[in-house]
Amino acid sequence: MNLSNFIQRGSFISAGLALGLAAFACGGGKNPAGPAQITIPSYPFEPNEVLVVDAAQIADVASAYCRGQGQSAAGEDFWLGYLPLEAIDDLGAEEITPEAARARLGSLYLSGFFGGVWLRDNYFFPGGATQTSTPADFPGEEMIFGILARSGAGLLAAAEDGDREEVFATARAILPFFLILYGYNQGYYETLSAYPPAGYTPAEEGLKCRGFLDCEDSTVELSVLDRYRPAREKLDNPDTPDWEELSRLARKWGEEATQVGGGVWESFLSGSGMEPGTYRRVERLSSGYLLVAEAAVFAVATGLAEKDPVRARAGIRLAAGLLVWSGSYFYGLLSGGAYAESFPGLNCPGS
Repeated sequence: MNLSNFIQRGSFISAGLALGLAAFACGGGKNPAGPAQITIPSYPFEPNEVLVVDAAQIADVASAYCRGQGQSAAGEDFWLGYLPLEAIDDLGAEEITPEAARARLGSLYLSGFFGGVWLRDNYFFPGGATQTSTPADFPGEEMIFGILARSGAGLLAAAEDGDREEVFATARAILPFFLILYGYNQGYYETLSAYPPAGYTPAEEGLKCRGFLDCEDSTVELSVLDRYRPAREKLDNPDTPDWEELSRLARKWGEEATQVGGGVWESFLSGSGMEPGTYRRVERLSSGYLLVAEAAVFAVATGLAEKDPVRARAGIRLAAGLLVWSGSYFYGLLSGGAYAESFPGLNCPGS
């Protein structure tokens, strides 16, 4: 399958324009055993075959989160962090049913959309004074959802039903895009970190980057990244012609995309203009998002270099998840007054 055919099956949205929210998880005490309760406000949605919002499945994930976090449990941390991390880890597994994959994409859609709304409310319109002045609808709203659904469908079709040749062709087609997405977000994160607001005290732990595709954060739990992290050494010190080709590709796209990301942050936004609490959450969430992008690049690269269709399929599913998550965030960021101050709820047992 060539690139033009792939695009016909699932068009890409320019998710690189999204600033990217991400994910983290931390330890805590134990809440009493029992199911958590979730509430989901209205959100834009059209019938489709790939983005499936399974409230019961999300509630199960929420119950596990509440048991692990104890008194430190917070709705924003769950919806913007724990839930998408769990979804990404499941998509990156070597085996997952089609039904489960679609439910995980639905969870990522919710997390991304409400993450964009959250940043919009807390950064662009803090205090709610001017939120409702934004139109409830904006040109192209239905088109954005359609592109997200078609893109996810095209990638899942390749991962689930494509033959060996099609799987590798799809992996080769998407890798440059996700290298650009990663570089963009690394550049913006580095610039964000350089301009904290007054009164902000940096945490001792957090994201540390030694170079392109070389970032780590001890506070982020992402098993799929641990599984594919050996690709980093292969890209730095390639030992086969296939790894050498991928290493050249990473260098080609990485440096320029990182510079663009940093430039966009400097010219468009400023961390110094945020409240310290908002800034801290954006910084931590963005760290996790960057590591998810890293995991997707490593998985796709490993499948290609090792000629392993199982790993390539996992990488394509990760790419589908990252694309939906990024695009829906961009969608929420642009959403109008109809969704102002909208955010899902979480009620842990015993809270």
